[in-house]
Amino acid sequence: MAVTTNSLVEIVNSLYKNDKQNAIKQIKELEKKYYKVVSELFTKDSYHKKGNEVKKAVDLKFPADKIVFSGVGKSDDEINLALQNRIFCFNCESIPEIEVINELAGKLSVIANIALRINPNVKANTHQYITTRLEENKFGINIWEMEEVLSLLNRCCNLKLI
Repeated sequence: MAVTTNSLVEIVNSLYKNDKQNAIKQIKELEKKYYKVVSELFTKDSYHKKGNEVKKAVDLKFPADKIVFSGVGKSDDEINLALQNRIFCFNCESIPEIEVINELAGKLSVIANIALRINPNVKANTHQYITTRLEENKFGINIWEMEEVLSLLNRCCNLKLI
């Protein structure tokens, strides 16, 4: 299943800066896509506070079943908000994150859809400060961790790997 990588912040900020009257119409036209929202770790200003991308998506009536929550550093508050609104999927970056989402989903008695961000350890020949595919980078689950991840997922009764 293809998921667009358009950040909701980029879409919404663009709509607000332009024609506010036309913003709702444009949002409705975008409803058939999946929207990636990121954790507050990646946001820069006061408008993008903890959980605000998930909250912004929900407040703007983006269909929850089209929201994909990505990024490292997801807070418990952000995860809970996403779970309460039954978003489509969490892109998981690590074993601890899988454990946290499973625990929080259990407390809310919901099943959370998850996908795994795998770090393939492939050199992409990009600038050294933006590379994300090498084992030494903090992004994604390393191939050598997959046996542990699959074992964990077998024990997580509040998660569904999609």
